[in-house]
Formats: sequence, C-alpha cells, structure tokens
Amino acid sequence: MFKDNKNGWITVGLIYELANYNTKYAKFTLDESDKEIDGVKLKSLRKLFLSFPDPTEYAFATTVLGGWTHWEALKKSEKFQPYYESMREELDVRLQSIGFQSLYEKAQEGDYNSSKLLLKKEWETKRKAGAPSNIEKKGLRKEASQAWSKQVSDLEKVRLARKS
Repeated sequence: MFKDNKNGWITVGLIYELANYNTKYAKFTLDESDKEIDGVKLKSLRKLFLSFPDPTEYAFATTVLGGWTHWEALKKSEKFQPYYESMREELDVRLQSIGFQSLYEKAQEGDYNSSKLLLKKEWETKRKAGAPSNIEKKGLRKEASQAWSKQVSDLEKVRLARKS
C-alpha cells in the first residue's frame, strides 16, 4: 500500500509538506488537524501519532503505516527527523501527563504510595542517557549564551561600581 512501483517504501512522499513536487502518494499532513487539498483528504500524522499512547511506537507503525520497517525508514529520513523529534517529545509529555493524572486520582482516593510519589516528584522524567539531541543542543547553546550575556553584564556592573 505504501510502496512505489519499484517495491520500495514511500517515506517523505507520503507527507504532503515534504513530498516536494510529486504529491501523488501524499496521504498525511504535518498540520495539527486533517485537511483537504485539491479534493484529497490528508490525515494529520501528528494527531494520529499522538492518538497511540504507546512509547514503543509499534502500534502506530503497524496500524497507520506499512509496519515497523516502514516506520523505521521514515524516521531515518533527514527531512522528517525534526518533525519526528517534536512529535516524540509531545508524546512523552502526553504519556507523562496521563501517568501524573492517574497518580493524582489515586492520591485523592487516599493511596499512600501515589501521594508519596507525588511528593517526591517521581513522575518527573530524567534525561535519557546518550548524546543530546539536536533540539537539546540548541537549548543548551541558548542557555549558555544567556548565561554568558548575564555574566558579562554583571562584570560590567561591578566595573562601574568600582569606578564610582
């Protein structure tokens, strides 16, 4: 279903915004909601992805796409990676929110362990091991730049104070 005439997986060609000029295979959009373009209904890939509360992504891959190998091929596409990282980050936050809500409801019912986990903020995720993603690197560079600017500003204030 998602293969070209050479029996290869269609990856970014399935996504209208990434398909360049050949949109004949496009089935999905990167928009937050479904849309119709030139009489073709496009499903929101983001909305579909987030509708599967599955951190393994297997259910999404086998239900929405041509299977796990197709999903792996799409994720490896350089054009799709920033969108995937954003979708994955939102899915992680969504799953965390679902877990938090469940803990909160149990704590409201008097469950001691849930209350304890909430107090210790055990629901907060720790950063995963490994090299930081491009998004994390960009954020770290921004934080470092802001810290440097503040330091320079503080040093300038000290110099001015010493001159007075």
